[in-house]
Amino acid sequence: MAKMKPFEKQATEYDDWFTKHRFAYESELRAVKQHLPQSKMGIEIGVAEAIPFGDSTFDFALMVTTICFVDDLEASFKEAHRILKHNGCLTVGFIDRDSAIGRLDQQHKEDNVFYRVATFYSVPELTWLE
Repeated sequence: MAKMKPFEKQATEYDDWFTKHRFAYESELRAVKQHLPQSKMGIEIGVAEAIPFGDSTFDFALMVTTICFVDDLEASFKEAHRILKHNGCLTVGFIDRDSAIGRLDQQHKEDNVFYRVATFYSVPELTWLE
């Protein structure tokens, strides 16, 4: 939960990002929505290591720009798996460390109160999940 501290302390600044960058946020929403199962029960996961729902509750789960802020990545994915129904779907949206935006965010990591604590991953680093 240590990586969540900046979000708790700067909640207003975090929320303001969505207003200031409305176009980017809405673009992300449209992109994610295209990959969601229709007419199913789902959840968007923010605090991933301890999800307060029972086993096999959801048809799908989203973790969008979440994995870089969890303290225990493996535990987070186990929790997501636990709450998904059989054949459930987990969609993970993240900033790839090797992408152009990932490289830019890392260059300015120390200047950003939120990204300062982030751990950016590359796609090959996450292939153990398959």
